[in-house]
Amino acid sequence: MSWRQKLIDKPIKDKNLNYYLNLSYPFTVRPDLDDSGFIVEYPDLRYCVGTGDTIEEAINDSIIAKSEWIKAAFENRLSIPEPSSSEDIMDVFLEGFQQACTEK
Repeated sequence: MSWRQKLIDKPIKDKNLNYYLNLSYPFTVRPDLDDSGFIVEYPDLRYCVGTGDTIEEAINDSIIAKSEWIKAAFENRLSIPEPSSSEDIMDVFLEGFQQACTEK
């Protein structure tokens, strides 16, 4: 059985779409070095990002992206992760930062 099939077959435990849409997911904001502006990423929601010329625009775009990501995952019966704690996100960020610093 493929990994995709395992996710599709995994039941969503009595949690409806609104449950997931109302969760507060931590996010990161960083400058977009290629296009100027900003990028907002949700580490718990793989490939879920928003962009904008200002931080406010990027956050607003990311809110729309998060909603669409969750809706698509729910409709396709894919696993939707619960939000990580701020400490978990900081650990991942620091690990990536340290790795980036040692590669230069």
